[in-house]
Amino acid sequence: MSLEVETIVENGTTPCEPVSSHTSLEMGFSHFNPLQSRFVLEKLHIRDVNILSAWPTSAGKTVVAELLAEQSLNQGKKVIYACPLKSLAEEKVRRFTQLFPDKKIEIFTGDYRDIENRQERARKADIAIVTTELLDSVTRKKQPFGSFNWRGGSNYHR
Repeated sequence: MSLEVETIVENGTTPCEPVSSHTSLEMGFSHFNPLQSRFVLEKLHIRDVNILSAWPTSAGKTVVAELLAEQSLNQGKKVIYACPLKSLAEEKVRRFTQLFPDKKIEIFTGDYRDIENRQERARKADIAIVTTELLDSVTRKKQPFGSFNWRGGSNYHR
């Protein structure tokens, strides 16, 4: 698997793509914005690549992550979605439950009480919503975390 580094910049000429042409998910709007449109036209259907989206606030990164999650789930893979705060992670659990009602969704945070059955929950989950604190701990310490395809993500703030 490779990490693709490429800049997608909206130059004002990209037509807004209809949502229904690219997903069956209920997104709450009919057309992607220009940045999202460039992404779905140029990058969405590339297989076995890691994608880092570093767009400005409110540019539509979450929608891209939801599309990537749908794609991974349709391929029989698991998804990790990272959030900087526990409250945002809880919000994303609600959103992903709406989008993927037939999938097992679990939340993982840095809470001590969460440690005991974390591995079992991670193995059973189709989608793991994690805080960046937990993701950092698991990856830095090279701890096992179920059998996840590390794909998806959210806004990271400093």
